[in-house]
Amino acid sequence: MRKTIVITLVLAFGAAIGAARADLPPRTPGELRIEMRRLWDDQLIFTRNFIISTLAMSPDQFPVTEAFLGHQAALADAFTPYYGADASRELAARLSTHATITVDLVRIISEGDVEAVPRTRAHWVGSAQQVSAYLATLNPGWDAAELEDRLLTYLELTMAEIAGRSIRNWEVELAAYERLRSHATGLADFLSNGIIVQHPAQFSPTRM
Repeated sequence: MRKTIVITLVLAFGAAIGAARADLPPRTPGELRIEMRRLWDDQLIFTRNFIISTLAMSPDQFPVTEAFLGHQAALADAFTPYYGADASRELAARLSTHATITVDLVRIISEGDVEAVPRTRAHWVGSAQQVSAYLATLNPGWDAAELEDRLLTYLELTMAEIAGRSIRNWEVELAAYERLRSHATGLADFLSNGIIVQHPAQFSPTRM
């Protein structure tokens, strides 16, 4: 019994420390790059889980979809230390709109509504362009054309993943996902590097 109590206290203490650290912004360029990569890795995982669940019409669709939609706020929150709460909220709203259209698109494909796909996909692309345009206003180091190109490539690869999954072509699906993982890392680093250059005073130079 005593051993159980000790273990419980240790775990609780560790969780409290972890939560406290999670509230602290990255202190070095290296920490920011790691955190940004983690957030985009999570985005890939939440998106993939949602795609698989929806196309399979699994009973876990609701919680999986909610997890995907909820992660958009976490992505936006990473920008709060550098651009403020108002900018983070605006970014979260745009990301949430984009994620909602993603949900609509995959559900339309799952239901076989072929005629609605082009229209919804156009809205999907347009919402990504709005996210890109807003981010470009926050940091002049993020070249607007390059940022938009990176986000649209992300969409193209995501669409290839959706298409491969929907027709049960596992090779196409997995190839798209592997390319997405590499592309997302590059996107995360692009965003991190822009923040580091724009806000050098917020980072210790001890670890690049």
